[in-house]
Amino acid sequence: MLLINFSGQPLDAEFLRSLAALTGLPVEEVCEVAVPAALPVGGFEDGIARLVEAIGYAQVQLQTDPLVVIPPQASDIAFGLLAELHGRIGHFPGLLRWASGAFEVVNLQQLRSQALGRRYPVP
Repeated sequence: MLLINFSGQPLDAEFLRSLAALTGLPVEEVCEVAVPAALPVGGFEDGIARLVEAIGYAQVQLQTDPLVVIPPQASDIAFGLLAELHGRIGHFPGLLRWASGAFEVVNLQQLRSQALGRRYPVP
């Protein structure tokens, strides 16, 4: 799996072993992308595009390899990154989330598919 870390928090070997055990996939590559605390008004879209380009992997690799993302703390940047990644790779990446002192990988693509069944009918 390719792990993209937008959080700014360092990842140690124990964390990577735990993630591999949780997912059943080895963490083959870790990409650290430094994210600013905020993006300027009027420069949001360009800033998001530059952050995704900073990943530095071929688009085909991002489309085909298992991909898990650790989001940044800034929710607006996290939303922007999610939209940009989805647009470029055609699906949602996995989301690594922390809750109650533990972490889990959320399959956002599966979440989206399930939500389609709960879509409100259009009159």
